[in-house]
Amino acid sequence: MVYEQKSSVWVDVNHALLIKEEDLRYLHDDLAKTFGDSIGYRAQCLDGTELNFDDIDELISFENPSFRRIIAITVHCTHNGKIRLHLHIGARDSFFDLPFDRTNARYHVESSDDGEVTKLRSGLNRRLVSMRPWYWILSLAKTPWVVASLSLLYLIVLGSQSLIMRLIMGVPDVLDTRPNIHFLERLVIYLAFVMFYFLIAVPVERFRAFLFPRVFIATGRQKDEWEKRCKVLNVVLGLIGIGLVVSVAGGLIAQSIG
Repeated sequence: MVYEQKSSVWVDVNHALLIKEEDLRYLHDDLAKTFGDSIGYRAQCLDGTELNFDDIDELISFENPSFRRIIAITVHCTHNGKIRLHLHIGARDSFFDLPFDRTNARYHVESSDDGEVTKLRSGLNRRLVSMRPWYWILSLAKTPWVVASLSLLYLIVLGSQSLIMRLIMGVPDVLDTRPNIHFLERLVIYLAFVMFYFLIAVPVERFRAFLFPRVFIATGRQKDEWEKRCKVLNVVLGLIGIGLVVSVAGGLIAQSIG
């Protein structure tokens, strides 16, 4: 009995992906070299519907309106039953996503030829990296977890300061409650800040995801949508830049006067 050896690999992609029409065409052309016409596409839309395409032109020509824009694309290929590829591009971007749950794409390659697996893996990695936008690092930061980390650090520092004060001042008298009052005052201010933060965290996180999406498929009408987002981002960066210039200039003027 002859046993056929199989080689396979699973690969996760964690960086953000900005997918334009030309990116889909380049990806299709790369896959066609191995799979020919045996390439299928399934698009998952925002309204929950799924669309199947047998041709890349059909996928690209989809209107892609905002109310049912494409949020995920699955590519499935096979060639003579000997080599298979399953690629899923899409991210579940919710408010309380864990910081280590950042998979934006995942693919699986299986073949009886280990060389084909290595070749496909190398080509797919290069193609997916070419879809990485400039802001990809900013898309990794989830507002709630950043604040949670800073909050934990603040509590550690606050507790350490209270302990150091006690050690320097010695064991306080029973009636000397100054260290405790100082600690409680800062703790109350901190808790008030946390409550205020969670009142504005949802719109702040939505705005961050609007400017720096983990996965955005800019085809059809979403090409214009992406251009609008870029204009908003330019305005935001311009305001930040003006604020920094005014702040530095004000500091220099105050220093020269003083």
